[in-house]
Amino acid sequence: MVAFLPADTHTVNETWDLTLYPNDTVVYPEGAVWNVTLIQRVVTLGIIMTATLLGNVIIVLVLSRLRYRRRSSRVNIFILNLAVGDLAVCGITMTSELLFEVFGEWVLGAVCCKLIVYAQIVTLASTTFILTSMSYDRYQAICKPLQSTVGNIRARRLIFTSWILAFTVAVPQIFIFVQKEKGVTTTGRIRYECVSQGYTAMWQRKVYFSWLTTYILVIPTVCISFCYLNVLRTLCAASRESPKKKDDICLRRSVGSANAIPRAKIKTLKLTICIIASFVICWTPYFIVHNIRIFSNYNIKIPQTVIVGAETLALLNSALNPIFYGYFNVRVRKGFIEIVYRKKDFRSCITASQSCSNPMDSGDTACSSAVVQKQNCQRKTRKMAAIEIEMYNRQFLGGGKSRQKTRGSCSSSSRV
Repeated sequence: MVAFLPADTHTVNETWDLTLYPNDTVVYPEGAVWNVTLIQRVVTLGIIMTATLLGNVIIVLVLSRLRYRRRSSRVNIFILNLAVGDLAVCGITMTSELLFEVFGEWVLGAVCCKLIVYAQIVTLASTTFILTSMSYDRYQAICKPLQSTVGNIRARRLIFTSWILAFTVAVPQIFIFVQKEKGVTTTGRIRYECVSQGYTAMWQRKVYFSWLTTYILVIPTVCISFCYLNVLRTLCAASRESPKKKDDICLRRSVGSANAIPRAKIKTLKLTICIIASFVICWTPYFIVHNIRIFSNYNIKIPQTVIVGAETLALLNSALNPIFYGYFNVRVRKGFIEIVYRKKDFRSCITASQSCSNPMDSGDTACSSAVVQKQNCQRKTRKMAAIEIEMYNRQFLGGGKSRQKTRGSCSSSSRV
């Protein structure tokens, strides 16, 4: 089970056949029971972790490069922080979940039980707050473009505020989750779990989970919906209106006509909508399932496959975001090509430099990145030209005195 939300602490009991000793001690198998269900779960987590790690590492590398930082837009700043958050989800949430599934118990200790669960909520809350900030930024850029002239500064402030809020609202997790002894194994070893037992009554669990659902899902969804409904209304108004006179001056940053909103903004708007829709779709089933269980005092029995499916779908969100980034952002795709094929282009520099001298051959050269190949060709050509000049100076200028003497002797003999 995903530990960062105060769900049922007895999920494992529903899947294992347990034996109760006379002293009510629960006996668990030694280690995890590797059945088909567990293997599918581990394989699925491994695939999601790999996709999340590779995709978000590429996004961070591309957007962190110097030339992309110099011309980075506000949306790229948000995307970079979302990618960092997704990497944290992969390294903290997914890793701890995978360890729990593999070992069948909590093996990281009491301190990590509090710190890891705290970090899990930080990453989740930061993603939610950054997405809300991104929606507000798009609202300002489309609906109030004249007020968004200092967007980069404001974007960084919004992101900084989002991270501070995430670290703040996650503090209760430190006091709620503790490491507890949960029975013994068949060999007599004490078994531990990281569980949410920082409550003295069931109503406290309900209140806290309601608050968690409110600031993670409900409030952000309302704010995001408000922003994009206004954006949609502005786009519809801009598409219907047309200039009354041909000589009318239409500013690009105004909303006086259909041409007032650049296509780049529309594409960016589609990107943010896909990211936010993916977050809401992936995380809503998780909150619904656990709200039903908690508010029914765990009397409503939801199938274990549904619970695992909701948790897996929630983790899948971190792997989907890089796909949206690459699909809608041309610079990300170009940067990815440059990173992947950099070594290949470097090794083929000699062949490319030879083909650069012939325009017909250079057009047919099979190269993965035209930009990198051109730069390598130019460097190689400059280096070769410098070597030729140096050789010319040594050969002709260095032997200038001997040639002058020969010319002098020839001229004197001709005079005689």
